[in-house]
Amino acid sequence: MNHDYIIVRGPIGVGKTTIAKNLVRMMRENGQSCSYFSIDDCCLNLVGGPYSFEKKSLVFHILTPLLQELISQKYTPVIEGLLNKQQCNELKNLIQGNPLYITLVASLEQCIARDSIREGYKKRGVERVTTTWNWLNTECIENEHIIDNSFTTEEVVREIYSLKNKK
Repeated sequence: MNHDYIIVRGPIGVGKTTIAKNLVRMMRENGQSCSYFSIDDCCLNLVGGPYSFEKKSLVFHILTPLLQELISQKYTPVIEGLLNKQQCNELKNLIQGNPLYITLVASLEQCIARDSIREGYKKRGVERVTTTWNWLNTECIENEHIIDNSFTTEEVVREIYSLKNKK
C-alpha cells in the first residue's frame, strides 16, 4: 500500500518527536524524499500557541497547500503531534491523500517520567499527561497502527519504516 504521508500521534511524553525525527532521518538515508512537521511547533510559531483545537485547525488549513504540493512532488510529509481522531480526520479530508496512521503507546508512568525531564514550554505536567494518555488510549482511528514505544527508538522507527514501504 502506498502512503502519501505519515501521522505520528500519541499522548504527551510518548516520544512522538523523537520517533518522527528519527524516521525522517532513516527515510533520507535510504534515498526517500520526506519532510518533518510538528503540529504543536507550528501552532506555537504560526498562530502563537497555546495549543487548542481551533488553533490546530487553523494550522491544518495553513499547511494543507504545502503538504499537497510536497506529496505531488513525491515527498512524504511526516506529521507528528498530539492529535485526536477528529483532528486526524480533518487533516485527511484537507490533504486528500492516503495516510499511514501511527499511534505510539507507552505506560502512563513512562509518559510522566519523559515529560518530567523536559524544559520550558514543552513540559506539560502530570495532570495534562494523564488527561491526554486517557483520551488517546480510548479512541481508535480506522487503519491505525498501534506501536508500543517501550522498545528502543531504532526498533520503533524500523517498524514504522517497514509499514511505510510495505507493498
